[in-house]
Amino acid sequence: MKAHLAQIKPVLGNVEKNAEKHFEMIKQAVENGCDMIVFPELSLTGYYLLDLVYEVAMDESHEIYQKIL
Repeated sequence: MKAHLAQIKPVLGNVEKNAEKHFEMIKQAVENGCDMIVFPELSLTGYYLLDLVYEVAMDESHEIYQKIL
């Protein structure tokens, strides 16, 4: 099994921008024949959300979430 460990610098609270970075990393992993890709926790939202939690919250039906799956 070949794993890809992704490290990105997320933009705090900008899920769309961070998802674009995820998709780029996923594409690279696929091109390199990886079987699995691992992202850091909170890499879609950024780490210190505080008051932004409710703005970036999403459920399984969200478009970005569906693309990642």
